[in-house]
Amino acid sequence: MSEEFDHVIVGAGTAGCLLANRLSASGERRVLLVEAGGRDNYPWIHIPVGYLYCIGNPRTDWMYSTEAEPGLNGRSLRYPRGRVLGGCSSINGMIYMRGQARDYDAWAELTGEADWAWSSVLPDFIAHESHWRAGPGADPAFNRLFTIYKFRTMRPAEAACDGARSAARDDERITRIGRYLRRTSLDELPQLFNVVKGEMSLVGPRPHALGSQAGDKLFWQVDGQYWRRHS
Repeated sequence: MSEEFDHVIVGAGTAGCLLANRLSASGERRVLLVEAGGRDNYPWIHIPVGYLYCIGNPRTDWMYSTEAEPGLNGRSLRYPRGRVLGGCSSINGMIYMRGQARDYDAWAELTGEADWAWSSVLPDFIAHESHWRAGPGADPAFNRLFTIYKFRTMRPAEAACDGARSAARDDERITRIGRYLRRTSLDELPQLFNVVKGEMSLVGPRPHALGSQAGDKLFWQVDGQYWRRHS
């Protein structure tokens, strides 16, 4: 029995899946998405280190290689391309990056096209992201206040809890035990609780106290890119 579709998309890679989702989201269009590879039910696809078992595996990789390159002493290099639902996004180690905000702003300036600006493309990034911290009501840039857990290294009466005064290497407010904790970074060990609670990441960006200063100004007053770099 033949079927009719409003759109046919060949290739269920990153772009193909996204396009199919957008075109069919309203429910008013019928979309056919065609993929040469199989379903993404291979367990290693959904484990970060699993890319080691997906690249070079004909189940999920097209197994392409480059032409022999004279500049590489005649060697041919492996050129992984996803052959599975999700394409290369299924074999890339589950890494996702939006790119640098300043790059988008530079492209907008070079082309004279405001749609390239970071403020214009950020909503589009957010629209196709499904990170649990980006749910309804969440700050689009993920900037929010939370309590950071740390071992106490300063005398409570002298500590600047709002971060207005940053600690120096020879800071007289730090206790003797505190110096050891700071030198070994053990003072930050309790922040693993923040990671478990989903308030911060092991790899950054690094949170700062609300009143953290550089000189006599707040961090975001010194660097206009502060909020973008910490989003």
